[in-house]
Order: sequence, then structure tokens, then C-alpha cells
Amino acid sequence: MDLADAVLWTGKVEPKPLIEKGSFHDRFAKLRSTILRDEDFEHWFDSETGRPSIPPSVVAGAFLLALREDCSDREAEQRMRYDLRWKWALGLGLNDHGCDHSSLCVFRGRLLAHQEEGKLFGAIVARAVEAGLLPKRAVQVMDSSPMLGAAAVQDTYKLLRTALHKLVKGHKRELPAELMPRLKRYLQTGKADIDWEDREAWQRELQQLVEDAELALRELPAETDKPAASTARALLAQVAHQDVERDGEGRIQIRKGVAKDRVVSTVDPEMRHGHKSSTGRWDGYKKHVSVEPQTELITAVEVSAANVGGGAVAMKLLEQQAEVGLAPAEVAADQQYAAGELREQAQAHDEGTTIVTRAAALPDTGYFHASLHIPAVGRRAAVKIWGWAARDADNSVGIEPVQESGVGARPEGSRIVASSTRARISVP
Repeated sequence: MDLADAVLWTGKVEPKPLIEKGSFHDRFAKLRSTILRDEDFEHWFDSETGRPSIPPSVVAGAFLLALREDCSDREAEQRMRYDLRWKWALGLGLNDHGCDHSSLCVFRGRLLAHQEEGKLFGAIVARAVEAGLLPKRAVQVMDSSPMLGAAAVQDTYKLLRTALHKLVKGHKRELPAELMPRLKRYLQTGKADIDWEDREAWQRELQQLVEDAELALRELPAETDKPAASTARALLAQVAHQDVERDGEGRIQIRKGVAKDRVVSTVDPEMRHGHKSSTGRWDGYKKHVSVEPQTELITAVEVSAANVGGGAVAMKLLEQQAEVGLAPAEVAADQQYAAGELREQAQAHDEGTTIVTRAAALPDTGYFHASLHIPAVGRRAAVKIWGWAARDADNSVGIEPVQESGVGARPEGSRIVASSTRARISVP
């Protein structure tokens, strides 16, 4: 470390340090040596071959910073060279350029090749708990967000044709001679050779696709030692009727509405339609994350299909946390985590977790609506409450209940306490 480094990193620069104390990068610098260790990655490298590598913990730290700040590998390289915040966070000197952008690419490839992304994540969280950086009963925040799928969304015709192609190709060698004239068209990929501006041609093609799908599922062997054929059969069985129905005369037609668990791509059959609102839609997956807000450390991660609600994954996140020694006393979340059954499961899990959800105001009314978990002697009950909401002088929200419903009545003498983000019933 040269003289310029010593002056800079001691923070004795007037009128204030260049790196703000308590900022994310300052806290990352303090945590880095605890949660990232070179020995975690030493089995990736041959100590007797080639020149010494850049410390893997530095590359891993840069990788995490790049993820947080959503920058490319080349941008991360530039920030290690010129951004004082990154230098401070990674423990780099002023003359230390960090690593090349290609090192980040290689690091990511090795992480996936060794299938250690989950193992490394769990180890980092466990170390944070052991070091006291994450209190065992600390409050957690859970939420989910869209994650776009990499495959193109296919229409009904494309779904049926490509699913048929996968199944027929899987049984090509043992395809019965009597089925060959009808199913051989599916040995090739691509659109059907019809006049796509002729609606009658559309209808005939749809009719043939569905009937051929039914024929293939009926006549081709269900039991096979070929994994690809088995997977293709399950896929075709799912897409064959999800978008279609028969009218009164037995003709196939496109059904109105969207199937509940509709497959949207045969390239990635696990992709689904997702909705954040009545107008906001995406296709792919949903990532579910739990975060400790004081340290900003992510403590659990799950990925689901886009049509899976957050409440359905909440217990998996709590189980992940339990594996590394966490048992949050309280979880703050939105309304998708408000189901009474989930609250009961969370309360019974490990040392007990209370899920606190946002109290939503009904649009264009003065009514307050919440689904609350009421603690009482010897029992718990999920109760819905409607009432007038009025903001008091101290910015709290007073509730006068108008109607209550649910399992059990509100305990006598209890009262409703609410703020702009949460509401609960307190029992004296």
C-alpha cells in the first residue's frame, strides 16, 4: 500500500472520508473477508500448474457487486479500476486494477460447471449467521419478482406441431407402418404448407393436429426405455387439449380464455404466463427472495413458474433459512402471503414465525381491509376485518371495525393497531 492508499483508506480526508461510513460498499468491505474465503474455490485450480491466480475471493466479490449494480463484465472491470467505492469494497489499492472481465466470465462458468452456486450461497449465509452478522430471529422481508424465460412463446399450432415432432421422432425406429403415412409429416420441423390467409385452412390444420396428437398418444407405446420419448409423451399429453375444445358437432376450435397451467413453449416446457396486475404480464418464471433489511443480505432464494403465488413458496424459503441457523421471528410481506393457512404453518415452523402483511385500502372508499392473525390464549385465528380508516395526528391509522369474519371472534379487550404498511390486533 503506498502513501496515497494510506491517506485514502484511513478515512482521514477532510472534510469527510471519500467512502461514506455505513454505506453498502463500506459494509461490504467489512463483511467480505468473513463471508468470502479463498479456500472455498481452491479445488477449482491446480496449484502446481500456471501462474498464481487472482484471489478467487476478489473475483467472487466483484461478481456479487456486478450482480447488485446490474453491470456487465466489462463495466465491472472498469469499476474495479476507477470506482473508489469498488476498490474499498474489494480491498484493492489505488494502483490495483482488480481482475480482467474475462475472469468474471470464467468464474461464472466454473461456478455452474461445479454446480456449486447453491452450495456457495448457503455457506455465505451460514457464515454470516455464525459471525453474528445475521441475528437468528431477525426480521426478514419476503417478495417475488418476474424472471423472463429464454424461450419464445409459441401459439397453439406451433405447440402442437413441435410436441408431435418430439414424440414421433422419439419413436421413429419403431413407428408402426400403418401410422407412417399419417405421422411422417412430423418427422420434419417447420410450419405446415397451407394458405395461412385462409381461415378454413387454419381450421383443417387445427383439426388434423389435434386428431394426430390423440392418435399418437393412443397408438404409440406408453412404456419405453427412452427418456426423451417419455418426456415428449408427457408434453404432448399436456398441450394436446389445453387450448382447444369441441363444439356441438365435434369440430375442434380454439377455446376462450387461457388454461390455468398453460404450457407456453415446447423448448422450455416449465415456462408459464405470469401476472403482476390485470395489465402487466410476462412469460417465464418468478424468483422469490427473503432479505434481512439491516444488512441487505439475501438469506433464501427460490425459483418457480411464473403462475405460482408467493405464498406457495414461503415455507420453502423458511426451510432454507432453518438449514443455515435462521428462524425469523417476523416476516414482512405483501398480500400474496396473507393466507391464514400459511400463517399457521409459519407459526408452527421451527421457533415460530409471524407473517405481517400490508394493510390495503379498498379503492375509492374509506374502508380498510386486512386479513390478520389474532394471537389468543391457546389458539390462533385468521380474521378478516373491514372498517373505516382515519389518519391521526401522529400519522398512525385508527380503525373502527364495521364487520369481522373468520375462525373465532376477536378476543375481548383486544384492539386493532395499524400503520401505513401493517395492521395487527394487539391483545392486552
